[in-house]
Amino acid sequence: MHSFLLQSLFPFLLIASFLSINVELSLCQDEAQFTNCSSAINCGGIENISYPFYGVNRASYCGQPGYEVQCLNEVPVINVRGLSFRILEMNSTTTPRTVKVARQDYWGTICPPTFVNTTLNFSLFDYGSGYTNMTFYYQCNVNNIGLPSTQCNISNTLSPVFSVPSWMVEQISSGGCRDEVIVPVYTAAAQAFVASQTTVSDAVKGGFPLELQIDTDQCNKCEESGGRCGLNTNSGFSCFCRDQAYATICNGTSNSSQPGGGGGGGGGSGSGVPSLSLSLSLSLSLSMEIHLYPFQNISLLLVITTTICLFHVRKSSGADDDRYLNCRASFQCVNFRDVHYPFWGSSRPDYCGYPDFKLNCSGDAPVISFDGQDYRVLDINQSTSTLRVARTDFWNNVCPVSLANTTIKSSRVENTSDVQEVLLFYDCPPLNIPLPIQPTSQFSCSINSTATSINYVVTNLGLPNISGNCKTTVTASISQSAAANLVLNSSKDNLVAALDSGFGLKWDASNTLCDQCRGSGGQCGYNISSAEFTCFCKDGHTPSNCEGMRLNIFPLRL
Repeated sequence: MHSFLLQSLFPFLLIASFLSINVELSLCQDEAQFTNCSSAINCGGIENISYPFYGVNRASYCGQPGYEVQCLNEVPVINVRGLSFRILEMNSTTTPRTVKVARQDYWGTICPPTFVNTTLNFSLFDYGSGYTNMTFYYQCNVNNIGLPSTQCNISNTLSPVFSVPSWMVEQISSGGCRDEVIVPVYTAAAQAFVASQTTVSDAVKGGFPLELQIDTDQCNKCEESGGRCGLNTNSGFSCFCRDQAYATICNGTSNSSQPGGGGGGGGGSGSGVPSLSLSLSLSLSLSMEIHLYPFQNISLLLVITTTICLFHVRKSSGADDDRYLNCRASFQCVNFRDVHYPFWGSSRPDYCGYPDFKLNCSGDAPVISFDGQDYRVLDINQSTSTLRVARTDFWNNVCPVSLANTTIKSSRVENTSDVQEVLLFYDCPPLNIPLPIQPTSQFSCSINSTATSINYVVTNLGLPNISGNCKTTVTASISQSAAANLVLNSSKDNLVAALDSGFGLKWDASNTLCDQCRGSGGQCGYNISSAEFTCFCKDGHTPSNCEGMRLNIFPLRL
């Protein structure tokens, strides 16, 4: 009799088990639009092209109209008013968000097939700071220019081409030129070109900055709540979250879920599924216990099954891991907002970042230390894993109390490609060797209250070594553009400005593992005990990503 009843109850037990499994899976499965918009565009090695851009692997609802990206021959390209621009870099941590772009038709050449000025759709883009217009003059009367030129084959005829930055245009008579084309470049690149430190082609390939005309704060709030920014064709903006789409932020009490509306449709599991499953399981257990009395052993089995279902739902929908929550929240350090991994400090716990990247947020600017030397943080670009720093002891000052070289031995950072060293010679006698005027400048200091000394800065490291004649030699790092400015104007004030402009560092704090972790819905962090990268998930942590934890359907921890 018992055997017969147990066999007859087996289908109900099986149903209860499936209910438990389905609840677990429905709570783990992310909403499709959240998943699709979590991936950035990666084309030709240019990574982290995200909202408001769409295209390639990102659906149209992951961006805004007018920001479509195409991957052409491994080059990310956008089209603006009929002109193609290649994307060189995107920075999503600034307000507004910015991209660095370059004219595709001028890439590697200054002889395009047609002569068209650079124009923008100002409802989508605006020029960022630090750019200069470079004007190219074609088919000119050479006598009217008086500048070095290159040549282009125009209509099977070699013709001179003159490249002139904006501050020199008024000095040029262009009446004898048939065509003029304006192409923006970085001001520093234009200055380097004038100083013969770079070619005009390389200046153009360096691109120029554009600011994206979107509501950056709106997107930042969505992402801070764990969502992904996207498009709703009815309201214009949608915040795609793990469970559904919301109007502004995830799980906001004032934000109703968005119906359809193209990109704003919120599929996925609703909040009623778990409660329905629980009601079925509980009703199943109670009804069977009433009808099967006095077979308490079978009834007990049903109660255990129901308890397991209840435990699965409680475990899956319970509170997230504290470390996951702490590391999910970005933090503000002085004037830098939305700072996250690998940085930590202030209110952010040490396990949310790498040991080398602690920020001191107590002053007027963030400060980071490498090898006992403090550096003022001037810029952080999370999308390119770069930061720009300047030595605090040389800030607004070329005569520090203690003289030491710029030396960073950390294996987690390295200089970016545009860093150049300069030599500072202190307490020198009058030199008997001739030094060129432009790359060398003399300045005075009164260090440690001693008498004023003669000092030199040298930007051309190929000059004769004068260190043997001076008491102290310091190696400092600046950008190549700042070095080019020093060549044009080597005054003490310009030296201070060059040192204050800082230099670039690129970090690698297990970046590949961090990308995998974030792609699986986790938060990057550091395991202090094992001294290695870790991925914090909603229900624990793993060495790399959260995918393995989601597959654990039967966590029977009673």
